[in-house]
Amino acid sequence: TVSAVKWATYGVNAPINYDGGVRYFRAFVKVGSNYAQGEVKSVGAPMLLDLAFSADGTAANYAFTSQTCVKHGSPVVTYNAGYKRYEADLSANSFSGTAGHYYSVRFCYDDEFMARLVDGHTLEAVVKVPYLTSSSEADILANYENGGTGIGIHNKTFFAQAYVRGAYRSAYDTDDLDDQDDTYHHVVSVYDKASARLLLYIDGRLASSESAPGDHTITTTDAARY
Repeated sequence: TVSAVKWATYGVNAPINYDGGVRYFRAFVKVGSNYAQGEVKSVGAPMLLDLAFSADGTAANYAFTSQTCVKHGSPVVTYNAGYKRYEADLSANSFSGTAGHYYSVRFCYDDEFMARLVDGHTLEAVVKVPYLTSSSEADILANYENGGTGIGIHNKTFFAQAYVRGAYRSAYDTDDLDDQDDTYHHVVSVYDKASARLLLYIDGRLASSESAPGDHTITTTDAARY
């Protein structure tokens, strides 16, 4: 029984398996002075979105909502044997201008979906960026237009952003990525309404904690609610 052993999570990487709605993660756990690697079952399931890519290039939502994911352009989807799942390659997009290859989920007619976002939410993504420049800027998982929430990259830094009480609140990592990073990173943004904080976690590390008092606002433009 794990609870009978003194152990602590040392680091958690991307999900490596998806089986019937249950997610498993590869983790390193510490027992005494030794580290062991194994699979850890996720605690809880995403309520709004849980996207998984397929061999045909599409993506499906396995969360407890009816939202459909739509593919735009021609993302390249390949199987990652290490993580035991398909991944989408969006590197054909440039760091400037409008992306031509992406996935979207429309939620403009789902009042419950929007209400849950406003009440507090967590965004999570596993991403690998093959190269970066001093002017790199890209949204990873985001919804912006006079409102919204998201995670992205600015210059060489991961950031989280949420529109709270009439203004964007931002949380930036203090560590820059290497120019040729090309490494998988687990990026998590948490808008905690109860504590009035916007939190950014990178690979399990609390990278930033910023004040965010007030209510989260979603864009009022239906066409931008995706």
